[in-house]
Amino acid sequence: DKLIVDVHSEKLQPGHVYISFSDGLFELTNSKNKPFSNRRIFNHYLKAIDFNKDIRLAKESLFDEARNFIEHQPFEDDLSFWSLLYKGK
Repeated sequence: DKLIVDVHSEKLQPGHVYISFSDGLFELTNSKNKPFSNRRIFNHYLKAIDFNKDIRLAKESLFDEARNFIEHQPFEDDLSFWSLLYKGK
């Protein structure tokens, strides 16, 4: 098996947000077998950053949203999440 890696670079600008997460987050499904989805993750996270003005609180808000989505059932997979809000020099 070959591993294909796409390398991308971009100059950081103040206000840029970068997030990375494990498949355990976007593969969550609720009782109706509806996926949590990348779109839901991005939309919720960006709204939470804007509302909270604190990237740490936005992460907690996203995990609360995930818990609510699966109706407070235990997570079946690991959920890893990394984020960066670049504020400039």
